[in-house]
Amino acid sequence: MQNLESPAPLSGASVFCTPCEGMTLESRMPPIPYGPNNPHPLSQLTTELVWEGKYDEHGNRRDGIIDRAVPAF
Repeated sequence: MQNLESPAPLSGASVFCTPCEGMTLESRMPPIPYGPNNPHPLSQLTTELVWEGKYDEHGNRRDGIIDRAVPAF
């Protein structure tokens, strides 16, 4: 048979956990859902295509590289 009783706490360990101690009611409220008025932070990031030769050895963008590297459609 299995022992269904909870194990005894370690000596000196607290039986009760108080994770909300010191927190205000506002900090325990669920966050406002993301939407048009509250966009997710990752939706505000932009991306950029990077390829070898687009930047020089100092990290500066080469002038006119877009005109030469991207094929015309």
